[in-house]
Amino acid sequence: MAWLDLDDTSRCPLGEVCAGCGLPVPDRRVWTARGFGGVMCLTLCGSCQVFGAPRMSTLDSVRAVVAHCGHLGITLDEMGELLDAESDQEGR
Repeated sequence: MAWLDLDDTSRCPLGEVCAGCGLPVPDRRVWTARGFGGVMCLTLCGSCQVFGAPRMSTLDSVRAVVAHCGHLGITLDEMGELLDAESDQEGR
């Protein structure tokens, strides 16, 4: 599989509220974070981004990772392959 930027958020929708504080603040944008099973995208305001991804259940984390795979146009298995390749690169 060709290299793909898993942190690309260009096709990820902006949520109506911040996933961290739940407020519809104007400075929110889409960020990526590592979650259970891969990379997920989250809408966070600037303040909440400082603290990173909000605490979420394993199921919610997996759902967010699967949703991000859809935004990227890849499967969960393909994301796993890309993460493995990324890990191999860092281990060198």
